[in-house]
Amino acid sequence: MCQRIISCVVVLTLCLAGSVMATDWTNGAGDGDWANPGNWSPVIPSAGERVDIESTSAMGWPTLNGGVVDCGQVRLAYEDGTIGELTVAGGAILTVGGELRIARKEPPKTAGTLNISGKDTEVHVTNRIACGRYGDAVINMTGGLLQTDAELRIGFRDNASGKIYLGGGTLDIAADPGITIGDGADDVSTVTALIDISGDGRLVLAGDQFTLVETLINNGTIVGYGGERPVEVIYDGGNTVVTSVSPVKAIDPFPPNDDLEILRDAVLTWQNAEGVPSTGGHRVFFGLDMNEVAQGIGGMIQDVNAFVPDQLLAYDTTYYWRVDEATATGSWNEGDVWSFQIEPFSRAIPSDSSVATADSHSAMQGPENTIGGLGLGEDGMHSRDVTQMWLSDTSEPGQAWIRYTFDKAYRLDQMVVWNHYGQAEEVVGFGIKDALIEYSPDGDQWIYWGVTELARASDTPVSEVDLQG
Repeated sequence: MCQRIISCVVVLTLCLAGSVMATDWTNGAGDGDWANPGNWSPVIPSAGERVDIESTSAMGWPTLNGGVVDCGQVRLAYEDGTIGELTVAGGAILTVGGELRIARKEPPKTAGTLNISGKDTEVHVTNRIACGRYGDAVINMTGGLLQTDAELRIGFRDNASGKIYLGGGTLDIAADPGITIGDGADDVSTVTALIDISGDGRLVLAGDQFTLVETLINNGTIVGYGGERPVEVIYDGGNTVVTSVSPVKAIDPFPPNDDLEILRDAVLTWQNAEGVPSTGGHRVFFGLDMNEVAQGIGGMIQDVNAFVPDQLLAYDTTYYWRVDEATATGSWNEGDVWSFQIEPFSRAIPSDSSVATADSHSAMQGPENTIGGLGLGEDGMHSRDVTQMWLSDTSEPGQAWIRYTFDKAYRLDQMVVWNHYGQAEEVVGFGIKDALIEYSPDGDQWIYWGVTELARASDTPVSEVDLQG
């Protein structure tokens, strides 16, 4: 009697499990239209039917453009090594009866993307949104509504990545707490989780979740404008709402702040603040004195978000600049002080582009010791260890020579010499005094440059020979 009951239960369970139908995106009709039955196998999705959008190779992905659609669970790039993408736009209303799963498995890593656009577009999810369980998931929103009755789970397992770019529209999360990150990871530091809010994008969480949001802001999960702008958090008595602060400052400078090796003819550009007048909307301060720039001395009015210095900038020089942005009322929003450094006039030839040879050398004092910065400290001072120097083994006057062969022809600006500086230097004097310098563009024909006298050694460079390019 008992055995029969158990058998019946098993059969019933199998029947129930098999009743959830899965429908696969194939793009069989080749037009990427969700509404075309020819793009699905076996049939176009309907209420309760699981939707699988994935492939191991690139294909035409579905776009739901307008209309009202009900389906079951949606899986974007679910199985190992798959990719998948879904676009919902044009005022479409999609109800997902179950979980929305994006980039679930590995290895190889899955990669899934959901795009939502259009102010009247809505995606409702009755279960959680899983944005990157093991794989790499991206949600791009420029408008509309993405709403879940449960939580947003983002970057769940080790090495998972979940990124949400909320450039418009609303992400509405009903659970409290509404966002979980890395709960399934052995090492949370391997998880990437990002909610980047810009424009009129809004993150809405049910109840007072200010503390959670503050934590996510502090750890860099929630940012504004890629981290360039702050975000604003309010609790309105029913929901916690997160938005990006409307840009009022110039951002994204070029050259980037504190950058090096900038060309002398650089044009300075930046991203406008919002609402800047088209005429006279920018005030630029530029110069060599950081304090003068910070104090706003000598501003120049610009119509466009670009500034061209009136002359070539000086080599190896640091410049400071600031951009204030005008408002519609005629006031100014003061910008940050940025800086950059112009490239040097000349650079040291890389040691791996040089080979040193000589007429001879003393034990452990070969010519190769003179390249690669051997013996030099970070302060530019040289050691007195003779095994970090070159010393010829020739005793005949005028017979010692050292040659540097480069990987290509260079215009030579300067030669910096640390003369031989062993412990006996003050007594004996092994350094070179009168140096005849020759150069060759091809290694065959040598051209006389001149004779220069090199100073006796110390631990600093004792001779800087101007080779005049």
